Amino acid sequence: MRSAAALLLCIVAAPAVRAEAPPEQLLSEADAARGAGDYAKAALLYGRLAGAGVRNEDVYYNIGTMQLQAGRRGEAILAFERALRVAPGDADAAWNLRVAQRGNVDKLVGAREEEPFLERLGARVPERSAALAFLALWAGGGALLVAARLRRRSGASLGGTGLVCLLVSVIPAALLYAAWARASVEYAVVVSPAAAVREGPARDFRAAFEIHEGLKVRVLSRDRGYLRVHLPNGLEGWVAEPDAPVI
Repeated sequence: MRSAAALLLCIVAAPAVRAEAPPEQLLSEADAARGAGDYAKAALLYGRLAGAGVRNEDVYYNIGTMQLQAGRRGEAILAFERALRVAPGDADAAWNLRVAQRGNVDKLVGAREEEPFLERLGARVPERSAALAFLALWAGGGALLVAARLRRRSGASLGGTGLVCLLVSVIPAALLYAAWARASVEYAVVVSPAAAVREGPARDFRAAFEIHEGLKVRVLSRDRGYLRVHLPNGLEGWVAEPDAPVI
């Protein structure tokens, strides 16, 4: 279990959002429920803490562990996925995620789809690092342009040094684009024991098949409270958003 100190630091930095109770009180009550073994109540209170504006891997991690203890694997997987969205290198969240996923019912037949390379790269590049890389690229490009103008005036050429600088500058740009690609793609996790996948975004449409708790799906679009999702085996359809919240 993560320390409360890390959560308190996040609460101080969180934006002021109207909630049923102050974040500090929610944290205290959640920790008390966890200590008493009331994991369902603790998970609910940690969830309210996240809803109060605290977006932090420790909050999501605690939600995940409490949901897992309470037997809600879908909610646990969703929380661990959110923790990894905030902190891709969180080894504890990644380990618990794998443990929770072992109980998944859906063993999809067909070629399993792997997240595109740029998304996988972006998942390992924090947004802050991507922004700093972009600034470095912008500054380096400007310096290279100034150097080129000065050398042109002096009759010299940039030669191999300029080519190396140009090639190296591509790396920050690639990292920035990878982070953007990851942020621009949404995924959802099924939290209901079973969710109908329909042919259109309404209950009136025929249910083509079902997906089950814990399955992670790619979100293609939204319409009237429904998500158009793409499954790892290539199947697509519409699922009610409450059954599969977005990560």
